[in-house]
Amino acid sequence: MESCLIPDISSKCLGNILRVDVGPLGGKQLEVAVVINNSSILITSRLASQCGFSMKTDQQGNAVIYVSLHSCFVHNVDDAFTTTLNLRLKGNRMAEDELHQVAETCRYAAWSSREIVCGRNYMEASERCGTLRGHVPVYMISSFMIRISIKATTFDATVKTRGEVDHI
Repeated sequence: MESCLIPDISSKCLGNILRVDVGPLGGKQLEVAVVINNSSILITSRLASQCGFSMKTDQQGNAVIYVSLHSCFVHNVDDAFTTTLNLRLKGNRMAEDELHQVAETCRYAAWSSREIVCGRNYMEASERCGTLRGHVPVYMISSFMIRISIKATTFDATVKTRGEVDHI
C-alpha cells in the first residue's frame, strides 16, 4: 500500500515571476495544467518554452514551478497578474490521482521601458507601449538562435543550453 503523503503547496510572487513550490511528491509524477476560461490546458515542454513556464525537481522529490507574469495564460488587469494552475499528482494505477488547484495574483508595476528576461527554457522580450491600457507586448523565444526586432531597436539573442533537463 502506498503511503498517503499530502504535498505542501505554496506560491509566492517574485518580481515578474510566480513561484509555486510542491513537495514532497512521494514518487508521484507531477502534471501541470493552466486554467483559463474554465478550461484546463496541459503544459507540455513545447508549450512551456513558448509561454514562459519552467519546472525543476530536487533529489528530495520537491518540485518548483516558475511562471512568467507575461505567460500566455495569465489574466492581466492593470498591473495585477492572475495565474490559476491545476496540479495533478499521478501515482500508480491502483491509487487515484490527486488534484490541487493553485490561484495567485501578483502585482508588478515596475516594468522597464524595455526588458529582456532569460528563463531556464525560454527568453522573453517586451517593450512598454503608450497605449491607453498600458499593454506590454511580449515575445517568447525558445529557439537556440534568433534575431528579434522591437521597433527601431534590434537585439541579437543567442540562447545556449547547459545540459539541464526541465520537466515541463
